[in-house]
Amino acid sequence: MAIIDAVPGLEATIEIEGDELRTKEYDDPSGPPVGYPCPAVVKYIRALPGARFTFHFSKTPPFFRQEGHHIAYILTIDGEPLTTVHEVGKGDPPTYHETWDSYSGSYFTGCVETGYRQHEFKFAKRQLVDVNEMSPEEREGQFVTAKEQGVLKAEFFAMRPIEEEHDLDYQAGMIKEKKHTEEALKGKEIDCIATATCEDFTGNWTPRIPTDRFHDHQERPFAVFEWRYRSRYALIKEGIVPPPTLDDIVNDMTVPELREMVKEYLQMKGVIWGDNNARLSDRIISPPSRPMNAGERVRYERTLAKLKEAWASMDRRSAEVRLPVKPEPETSE
Repeated sequence: MAIIDAVPGLEATIEIEGDELRTKEYDDPSGPPVGYPCPAVVKYIRALPGARFTFHFSKTPPFFRQEGHHIAYILTIDGEPLTTVHEVGKGDPPTYHETWDSYSGSYFTGCVETGYRQHEFKFAKRQLVDVNEMSPEEREGQFVTAKEQGVLKAEFFAMRPIEEEHDLDYQAGMIKEKKHTEEALKGKEIDCIATATCEDFTGNWTPRIPTDRFHDHQERPFAVFEWRYRSRYALIKEGIVPPPTLDDIVNDMTVPELREMVKEYLQMKGVIWGDNNARLSDRIISPPSRPMNAGERVRYERTLAKLKEAWASMDRRSAEVRLPVKPEPETSE
């Protein structure tokens, strides 16, 4: 949970899909953020390709602002601002002392005539492109947009009462994936992107957007939360987290990751022996041929237990790998 000391009572976090993917937030090693027009906090998080994520904001006492009618926030993903999320609707009273719990895990596009689509946030693996695949405008602009990659941001504003609302039109804020070459991202370990799914919206209501009326005439935020998302490899390389131990790797793996690792281990290493018709959890994993010390033995036993747990939960029909039976020792006649 990210907090800003100068704005007590306002908290924010990013919840990543899956019980085993609880978000861990890491402090910026460069120190307190600078260059922001208001109090801010910067955190690093781990991005796992394929996992969906949701912004979660909470406003509770002692939060109090005499300025404005209510508060609102604007999400920015890799430099692309999305629709403003207001604390209240049209005609609602001021919210000076009210609590607020807000989740944002998607956005809408479309219009009444063509219908609406819902887009849920998720991480994906970044695909770099060759410079020859880009237009002249993309080649020039990539060095500007590269500075905004790998950043999720929430800016909070004091707002005036909402006077007008309108049906969502297709031109509302949306994520636009941009092309980048390795040269443009040089020096930044950003091997993931934040993107979104696209599904037809089946709800029986029409998304409506309030007309923003900022209390500050210069439209300056009073608080900024920023998350810089990276893969585990990038977090290690940038010095955000230390290199993991073997136990860290095994204990932090999700079930899908363990399954993929076991499949690869079975197929490539060839150290599993026993009856091919036996359950995976009953097979034997061969220890190293050299003697192990006490620490290695403990790590080996823990890894073995973790692997067997994963094997036991596998679907045998999809995970079965045909391997040679361990040869019997030759006997002399």
